[in-house]
Amino acid sequence: MIEFRKLSIRRKLTAAMVGVTITALILMALFFLSYDVAAFRQNLVKTLSGLTDALGKNCTAALIFDNKEDAEKTLQALAFDPAVMTGCLYDDKGESFALYNRNAADHAAPTIPPLDYSPHMDGSFVTLLRPVIHDEKQIGTIFVKASLEGVQDHLRSMLMLSGISLLASLLISFMLSSAVQHYISRPILDLSDAARLITQRKDYSLRAAKHTEDEIGQLTDSFNQMLSDIETRDADLTNAYEDLQLQVKARFHAEEELKNLNEKLEQRVEERTKELKRSNEELEQFAYVASHDLQEPLRMVSSFMQLLERRYKGSLGNEADQWISFAVDGAKRMQSLIQDLLAFSRVGTQGKPMGPVDCEEVLKQVLSSLELSVKETGALITHDPMPQVMGDATQLSQLFQNLLANAMKFHGAQSPVIKITASKQKSLCKFSVKDKGIGIDPQFFDRIFVIFQRLHSRDEYQGTGIGLAVCRKIVERHRGSIWVESKPGHGTTFHFTIPPA
Repeated sequence: MIEFRKLSIRRKLTAAMVGVTITALILMALFFLSYDVAAFRQNLVKTLSGLTDALGKNCTAALIFDNKEDAEKTLQALAFDPAVMTGCLYDDKGESFALYNRNAADHAAPTIPPLDYSPHMDGSFVTLLRPVIHDEKQIGTIFVKASLEGVQDHLRSMLMLSGISLLASLLISFMLSSAVQHYISRPILDLSDAARLITQRKDYSLRAAKHTEDEIGQLTDSFNQMLSDIETRDADLTNAYEDLQLQVKARFHAEEELKNLNEKLEQRVEERTKELKRSNEELEQFAYVASHDLQEPLRMVSSFMQLLERRYKGSLGNEADQWISFAVDGAKRMQSLIQDLLAFSRVGTQGKPMGPVDCEEVLKQVLSSLELSVKETGALITHDPMPQVMGDATQLSQLFQNLLANAMKFHGAQSPVIKITASKQKSLCKFSVKDKGIGIDPQFFDRIFVIFQRLHSRDEYQGTGIGLAVCRKIVERHRGSIWVESKPGHGTTFHFTIPPA
């Protein structure tokens, strides 16, 4: 099977056609030989039966009159049939009455006739037994044995004839298959050669030659159409590849330019960051120095104005008393502003190193320091268990204190109700300070964290407007964020995040 697969299609077609022809001829020869041999044997048996029946009738008188000599002369008629080897006539007792042997020693008749009257074929011989009837009574039996050599000779002749016919048919079949397969295999071979040539050259512009309009011709058309499609797609791919190369080059140049711009931008950002950092440090230092240096002269002005108010109140007239009161109030507000500005500047300049901080202890200290305000306002402050965070304990105390102070300041008509919660969210601890105060309009959410920004007049609520700015600066120093949720008349909630310890 493997060797057959390696053969060319031309040889396969020839082998297939010759094989089919040989098989058909052999089957036909076997059929006719079998039929002919069977018919020949049947004719032989029929002839022997007729001969035996005739001999039986001719021997009737010899049996009746017990004339063996006439019976043997009658059996001598078997000599005229070369196929008959032996003949024997038995009487009614089953004893041999007359005998004929072509070769006396070779073909002896059986001593007792068999009981079966059907023909028997034993090797190269056929035996036949017939009763001899007279007046519907069996008076004897006749036995005949004939050779089948004639059948075998006939069979050999038929086999020789069949072999000659088979060889002649095989030769004719081979010649016809060689002629026919040319018309079948030639288009397939041309198609195979074209496919091999296209594979070797990678040239999809080649086409296979079309020889017929049958299925092979349709296959050739489909093959050529496939080549045309491949050629078109190959051209499209080549164009797309060239366009892609141009795009890649352009993208590469753009990335190079972008990389250069990013490097320049990073350099400028780094320089600008250093300048801003230096500027912020200078501003913080300036604010600290300015506020610190202003403390002493302002304290002196405030002290003397208060002394002037105590000594000369009522002696310089009402107008002078009012002016002195304005000056004392201004000095006090200026001193409060300077203190808040000094606290704001200290967030970045005098912060302590970060470390584990127990917020439960921090909140405890803050509530202790705000105890007087809590009593004055009647505030109710509750809180969840506080976690440990990584931060500056002093600044975190200031953060909680500013938020709680604001919640108690802007409580409205009712006493302050404040809830402090804490939860762990991913890699941060989230804190919330919620009150039921006057609330904040959402349009001012960004403004409230700007230094010195106020939403109310000093007559309504005291303060410098720096507390929430300090809170944001503290939270940002701790790498967190702070934001607010509020609605006028429905309270305010400040949220901020701090990394856990």
